[in-house]
Amino acid sequence: MAFTDDSGAVPGPALPGPAPVPAPVPAPAIVAAPPPASLPARAGRWNVASLGLAMFGLYTMFMGALALLLPRQVERITGGDGKVTVLGAVTGIAAVVAAAAQPVAGHLSDRTRSRLGRRNAWVLGGGVAAAALIAPVGRIGAVPLLVLAWSAVQAAGNAMQAGVTAALAERVPVERRGTASGAVGLAMVLGMVAGPAVAGIGGYPALAGVVLAASLLFVATTRDRPAPAPAGRTDDVPDAGGAAPGVRRDFWWGFASRASLFLAYAMVGGYALYMLQDYAGVPDDRAEGKVALLNAALGAGVIVMAPLAGYLADRAGRLKPFVIVAAAGFLPAFAVMYAAPSTGGLAAGFLLVGVAFGSYLAVDQALLTRVLPGADRAGLDLGVLNIAAAGPQIAAPFAAGLVIAHLGGYRALFLVGAALAVAGALAVAPIRSVR
Repeated sequence: MAFTDDSGAVPGPALPGPAPVPAPVPAPAIVAAPPPASLPARAGRWNVASLGLAMFGLYTMFMGALALLLPRQVERITGGDGKVTVLGAVTGIAAVVAAAAQPVAGHLSDRTRSRLGRRNAWVLGGGVAAAALIAPVGRIGAVPLLVLAWSAVQAAGNAMQAGVTAALAERVPVERRGTASGAVGLAMVLGMVAGPAVAGIGGYPALAGVVLAASLLFVATTRDRPAPAPAGRTDDVPDAGGAAPGVRRDFWWGFASRASLFLAYAMVGGYALYMLQDYAGVPDDRAEGKVALLNAALGAGVIVMAPLAGYLADRAGRLKPFVIVAAAGFLPAFAVMYAAPSTGGLAAGFLLVGVAFGSYLAVDQALLTRVLPGADRAGLDLGVLNIAAAGPQIAAPFAAGLVIAHLGGYRALFLVGAALAVAGALAVAPIRSVR
């Protein structure tokens, strides 16, 4: 997986220009997909907190392995020769599996009928499977087996995430989704911070314990809404045409906005070490320590802004302006890094990136749950939207490498990031079914 969400975030990749904004034309009134009949009038605090807890456990597992255990294991297997290439292959193949797993698992969860309910069944099943698969990974001593094992872990973890993301859309009232989205985004970041610490203490078995505990607690303390009766249903089939054309159009504009902004984030956030060495001139023996400074600055921005922006969006009753302002917030971040090729300049830029990305995470999921084409196929639709988050993290290393090598170095990378942020803001403007 890659940073996720919904549920979600993460380190991780010709580029498109600004998305075109169509000229206003007469159009029929757009009616958003109706909320599920069993949606509560208000979401209790635990109902919101449980979503964040599940994502915290999931991202603790993901980032503990990605940031610490997998690099060490690849270095041990290869003896250090070609470790960067091998690690890229392991994580890249698994990321493709993760991107495919979410919509598949989401679609299957839409159709699931069990005593646990459809979302809880997948949260529990995905959590148990991920824990069972990751616990023995440390004993693997061959690269092909490591690729298979980590891909299986990613598939199971993303099946769990598909259930959690759909639960947010079904269990949280519209007027509370900014707060809930902010809580989930904050929990993802905290999981990214906690993951390496947990992995350093207990290795893969400790990560297995965290994700298993999070999935069990989520299912034991939350109630699922019943699945709809199958008779006469068509909207749990992709493109069944149950939603108004305008809603489907809004869905794809939301997809384009998310893809642009996640690519802008991933292209810059994934190159902290090389920026310090090759752009700011930090000696190699000091660069790794400075990476922690940049990541701390970025994390601080996210932690402060994610809950605040979500709360403010709920109070304002509007989402599009917050997404547009968050996207625009990337521009001063890239401008600072462009103008100040130093550790201080990069730290300030990463802090501003964290502020912008944290603000975006708080309202992104809330907005996207409002443009789903079908009320009873949230798992499938949100799984498709999560490709817009996972795909850029797969593509970011390749795209950033091309820009740095052939278009003018790191300053060109900052300009491309700014263009992508503008494209993400412009793609929100045509959405008509959300204020």
